[in-house]
Amino acid sequence: MADGAWGITSELYRMNGNRRISDAVIIVVDMPEDKDFQEMRELARYFFEDMEQIVQKKQKKKDGPER
Repeated sequence: MADGAWGITSELYRMNGNRRISDAVIIVVDMPEDKDFQEMRELARYFFEDMEQIVQKKQKKKDGPER
C-alpha cells in the first residue's frame, strides 16, 4: 500500500430542493501489514475523538390506528 492510500469513503445522501442532506458516510480503512488491530483502534479514536455513536430509540408498538 502506498503512503496516503488508506482506504475509500462513500456518502449516501438525498436532495431536498437544492439542499444536499447527508444520511450516512461509509469509511473503509485499509490496515497496513505492520499494524495490529489495537494500533488501528487507537488511530481511529484519534481521528474520530469528538464523534459519538448514534443509538436510535425503539419506537412503541402500536396496537391499532391513532384516533
